[in-house]
Amino acid sequence: MTTASPVARRDAQGTRERILNAALAEFSASGFSGARIHAIARRAGVNVRMLYHYFGEKDDLFRAILRRRFAERPIQPDAAPPAPLGKQMQDWFDRIASNPDWVRLTQWEALEAGDEPLVEEAERRHRWGATIERIRAEQTAGRVPSDLDADLLVLAMVALATFPIASSPVVRLVSGAQPSDAAFQRRYRRFLARLSAHLTEE
Repeated sequence: MTTASPVARRDAQGTRERILNAALAEFSASGFSGARIHAIARRAGVNVRMLYHYFGEKDDLFRAILRRRFAERPIQPDAAPPAPLGKQMQDWFDRIASNPDWVRLTQWEALEAGDEPLVEEAERRHRWGATIERIRAEQTAGRVPSDLDADLLVLAMVALATFPIASSPVVRLVSGAQPSDAAFQRRYRRFLARLSAHLTEE
């Protein structure tokens, strides 16, 4: 039985990475329906046959991209002790602002799949459940108002963290700024902190 040489394994991994990076750019820009396999192959510098060899059909590649991005957990808490709401939202906003294709992919997933997640539903549900439980712990400790539904508060926090990146035309119409501008991002982070302070003050 023969095994692939280290060089062959590195080449295979490099090819997979080029395809994934090319697919990420194409799917983020065009969504599932608009993305073209030939365009992805051209971006990756491979032929279409090679792309199918590594990832199968177009929907398999789209799911691979979603799994990769969701594994990064940009808007879910780390294992560290709970942060104040404002700090949590600031961290989420910072991660999303530096990785806007995550938001675009979730929007494309919603457009393609409707109410049913395309990948990792059980794991994603578990992670959100952990986020909600952390909010409830903060409520029990008296640091977050207890009259707010914890799950709806999480939804509101996600919306606040993601909306500027997800809807940049609205941001420009309302504020006159681009969400990618450093000055807007500093201003928005301050707003999230102040909003949280008002929400949690006695």
